[in-house]
Amino acid sequence: MIIYEYENDLALRAEIQVLLDDSELQRLEGYREFCDGISSVDRDFMALLQEGVEIGSTSDPWWTRGVLRQACAELARDFMNIHGVRIRVV
Repeated sequence: MIIYEYENDLALRAEIQVLLDDSELQRLEGYREFCDGISSVDRDFMALLQEGVEIGSTSDPWWTRGVLRQACAELARDFMNIHGVRIRVV
């Protein structure tokens, strides 16, 4: 299933969050620029998600709850079969 590859990619965002939350890293030069870059990528990713459609628990990070607006047929099928949500196939 391709959804596992997608979820693996999202797991990288969780690792990035660990870095963002690290108090020692927050004191380093360049930390603010790093955060700004992540915020920019987060905004771009959010734009790819369906508004008001989420999966999982509200305690899960936002990036794992979001559902893409469109995807390949296999990923869209996985989302439907596993989570019961529709994604437009492109």
